[in-house]
Amino acid sequence: MHKLTRRIVLSVVLLGSAAMAPAHSCEYAGKTFSPGATVCECPNLRVVRNASGGRGEITSRRLACSKDQQWVNTNTLCLIAYTWPGHAEDAFKKYHATYCPRLPVNHAEIQKALSEETESFFTTATKGQALIAVQAICRRYPDLSASCKAMIDGLSASENEGRRF
Repeated sequence: MHKLTRRIVLSVVLLGSAAMAPAHSCEYAGKTFSPGATVCECPNLRVVRNASGGRGEITSRRLACSKDQQWVNTNTLCLIAYTWPGHAEDAFKKYHATYCPRLPVNHAEIQKALSEETESFFTTATKGQALIAVQAICRRYPDLSASCKAMIDGLSASENEGRRF
């Protein structure tokens, strides 16, 4: 009975330590891959022009998840496509849509980050920097012209007062 208890305790300890060991994996576009897995990176476009017109070259490298949890270049290509330079951008867009993963968008999280960054900017900005930012916002949203004029006038007046000697 004592040997059986010792074996049970030993197996629980071994299983527990295995469960606590770090998982060897690589992250790519919000997904987890185990070592040895391969993915195709987003394609690259290179346009070479010459006397005969040239060509567009679209390539995508194959990356492998290493045991070090890093993506490494396998020195092989998932894709190599040639096109006329005038068609290269359209072809690239097609391959980009195929090979580039689309990350899920969390609009609430993005809005929160933008709000925090905007608040942080205006909290530390000089009046001159705030004036430039407000002018840019007002150009983008012309329907706010009445409110914008008041803010711009107020910031301009206080900015000019600071320059008097």
